Amino acid sequence: PAHLSTQREDGAKRGMATGVSCHSIFPIRPSRIPIDDTVDPTRIVSAIIQIGTWSIHLITLYGYPSCLPQARTKTDALLREAARLEAMVRLPTIICGDFNHHPRQLTAALALMAMRYQPTDAIHEHLTNTAMPNTCRGKTCHDQMLVHPDLLPYVQSVTVNQDKAFSDHDPVILQLALPTTQPHYHKWVLPEPWYPYEPDQHLVGLHFTDLIKE
Repeated sequence: PAHLSTQREDGAKRGMATGVSCHSIFPIRPSRIPIDDTVDPTRIVSAIIQIGTWSIHLITLYGYPSCLPQARTKTDALLREAARLEAMVRLPTIICGDFNHHPRQLTAALALMAMRYQPTDAIHEHLTNTAMPNTCRGKTCHDQMLVHPDLLPYVQSVTVNQDKAFSDHDPVILQLALPTTQPHYHKWVLPEPWYPYEPDQHLVGLHFTDLIKE
């Protein structure tokens, strides 16, 4: 379908973005998981970045501006797709982009936050005890990252570059200080009980009665 855009006298070219991308000075590769047909594949991309011993899953998405029909519903669907990709890749993940809505307005983002993901404005406030500056024309803070709980202990800072290299938006910079080795987790595999199989109580009683007699 044709891509529609709107023009403004200030040259912002709102709506002219037609895709998203990931760029890195570190080795990067696509996650190679197909995007679900229910969402626009030009608005979400998934890649894995190798930083030392760390493999970090980066998902970039571009939410629907509120001026478009069903914008919040469609953006929520993009975030649900991001959550699906995250569950399949199973690596520490950063979901970033211009959501065009605050994460707390999106059901899928709230679900991720319930899994201990944190948006960058909350991280900024925690680190500095001040509100994160708005990122779009000084009015909204919809340029966000949702940061995986495994990465949160290594966040050093969240800053907003207000040099205005591009029209409208100020880049959000997340600084991490990663250790040389990834954290290891210990998981105890416990014996599974057999009560879900619902054995016949009478037969079990007979079996143990015979054992007692022996």
